Amino acid sequence: MADLGCTAVLPSLFGEPGRDPNPGARGRLATAAYGASSIVKACVSREFTVLATGRMSKVVTWLRAPAAEEHGRCGGPGVGAVAAFLPRVG
Repeated sequence: MADLGCTAVLPSLFGEPGRDPNPGARGRLATAAYGASSIVKACVSREFTVLATGRMSKVVTWLRAPAAEEHGRCGGPGVGAVAAFLPRVG
């Protein structure tokens, strides 16, 4: 992407940036509950569909703000989104 002259930005969609991921920091039960609540907040596939079809959701609304900020900072014809999906294991 950089070779094409694009700027990449990775927003944090899940959890709290900088939060200690070690289960010993808050206990295993609290860590599991936090992890589940972070992931349940957004289904990535659904959110990309909502974004692509011009509809709105809490996540899409939130993503539009940093996209507009980066567009203002970098210029260019627009902004885009790239989804990377990992294969299922097992």
